[in-house]
Amino acid sequence: MSANVSTKCMICGEEITQGDVPIKSICDICGEEFTSYNFCENGHHVCMKCVTKLFADAKDIFLNTKSENPIKIAEEVMDLPNFTLLGCKHYFVASLALCAAFKNSGGVIEDYEKVVSIIIERISQLPPSMCKVGSICGVPLAVGAGLHATGLKSQNDDIHNKMSSKLTAFCIEKMFHEEYTGNSECCKRNTYICIHAGAIFIKNNFWVEMSLPKKIVCKYSEGNPKCNKDKCRLYRGKSSDNI
Repeated sequence: MSANVSTKCMICGEEITQGDVPIKSICDICGEEFTSYNFCENGHHVCMKCVTKLFADAKDIFLNTKSENPIKIAEEVMDLPNFTLLGCKHYFVASLALCAAFKNSGGVIEDYEKVVSIIIERISQLPPSMCKVGSICGVPLAVGAGLHATGLKSQNDDIHNKMSSKLTAFCIEKMFHEEYTGNSECCKRNTYICIHAGAIFIKNNFWVEMSLPKKIVCKYSEGNPKCNKDKCRLYRGKSSDNI
């Protein structure tokens, strides 16, 4: 079984290995059985539900931030000491950063704290390794799920499921557009792209404009085993046009 080092164990801090074959494991936190492609070198296993529970610090940021910039909100969360370089936590980051920035930019969300909890619960049901399970990153799916949970509806299209699916499709299109180079399995790259795409989609369909940087430069290239360096337009220090 071939494998690549991807991140750190949330229990002991040792390397997490991502294999090509799913394995059934018992979660060391809740004791429930789950299936994953990831395993700790020390034998630890953490299921998606417990990853969600360990998201407390990040949830606090999403609930209290005043920023209108979803990229900055996402980076504040990804800078947390317990936030891993790669992994399924990025599902939550992209979706909730957009939700928070939308609210702070004048968007109306009834009972925002409840909506944040609903988004976390729904996204926690996604498989931890969508890139292995379905050959597609889970971040765009999470962004679509987040839009669905907000209850937002477009005046041009009141079919809510359709709007959420459109957002997911838009993010996927941007991820695989020819101008986006770099490793398609890089969680940081896909998070940046989906946040940017989501902000554009929301502006065009819900008429709320968030604040976006003129140019997005990835802060996390150093030590990232998935980084393609100069081949990625978001690589640190590389001159590039805004995505």
